[in-house]
Amino acid sequence: MARHIRSEPALREIVAVYCEMRLGAQEQGEQLTRMAARYGFESPTIQTWSIVDNQLKRFVENIMGLLLVLATNRMAAHFSVLRRDRAFVYLSRAALERYSHDRSKLAPH
Repeated sequence: MARHIRSEPALREIVAVYCEMRLGAQEQGEQLTRMAARYGFESPTIQTWSIVDNQLKRFVENIMGLLLVLATNRMAAHFSVLRRDRAFVYLSRAALERYSHDRSKLAPH
């Protein structure tokens, strides 16, 4: 990814990559966030939405996901989908470059 961002002129202004990981229970989100930290990902320190807005948005997204599953495969639909959590992480370009540089010493391209 670092090589691609460096090689594409349109991507030169990118300073970070933001990810929203949709998961199961909150514990899974915390575990995945810790695992992602090993690769330079960080959790945002600033929340952009109020907690109420964020919870409402997640709940509505979960309902939409459940409706899509119900429409395509009723047998696969589970109401546990309504309790799914999210984990938010970002990877700064500097961290990506550092990780890419360190890996290039270990593995051939």
